[in-house]
Amino acid sequence: MLKIRKEQMRAIGRVQLPTFEKQMLKHVQQHFCKHLELLGEEGVLKVIRHGYERGKEYDFFTRHEVCLFIDFMIMLGSGFDTDPQLPWVADILKAESAHDPTERIDTLYDKVMEYLDRVIVMDQVFPVEPLRKLLNYPVGQLEQRLAGGVERGVLVEFRRIWPQKFEHVEVNQLSQLIKEGIELASAHGFTDNRGIGFYLILMFLLGHRFDTDPQYPWLSGVLNDQELKAEIHKCERLYSTYKEICSKALE
Repeated sequence: MLKIRKEQMRAIGRVQLPTFEKQMLKHVQQHFCKHLELLGEEGVLKVIRHGYERGKEYDFFTRHEVCLFIDFMIMLGSGFDTDPQLPWVADILKAESAHDPTERIDTLYDKVMEYLDRVIVMDQVFPVEPLRKLLNYPVGQLEQRLAGGVERGVLVEFRRIWPQKFEHVEVNQLSQLIKEGIELASAHGFTDNRGIGFYLILMFLLGHRFDTDPQYPWLSGVLNDQELKAEIHKCERLYSTYKEICSKALE
């Protein structure tokens, strides 16, 4: 009787990138159609290629493994595997007790679904209600709201915008996110409470590395626009860009 070892099966199932890209485009169109609509085919291909390269760092090479890894990127942000809000992701991906990549990605799938059930209502994969709340958010009041301290003030804003996630994520994890976010915001030219606060809120909603996420090229474009010298103008442009794209995504 012919026996095929697990390693051989993984070799048979390894991703052939050109073919896989076509398959993933159909997958995104079926399950995440707004991404294809907003990013266009070339934009989605950048997300797919980014996920393929990132997945290789965890020995994900089969269609099943890479597809799930990209799905998690779309739902949680492309930097989900290093996000301080989701420390359990790294624990699973780097678990020494689970050498088999398929076992790790399947374990992560179960955990991600459990997480989404806790923080997102109505059986959705995206935080529709929190995203809508930010469309009418008084960004101009952040300077005053954070006057008593950025961390304390922004935690209140996190709770106000996305209470389900705030209750689920531990405060020390959010504190780590805030510390990281203040440094990243500063690197992008934000030094006052208004700019820093809004930057932190975007990290909370979209993932800690939204600034380099290929899913949000419009936001990274604003952050890296050298013509936006004034901090207040950059913050205003960042918010107006968010509103424009998010409104289309939630149609």
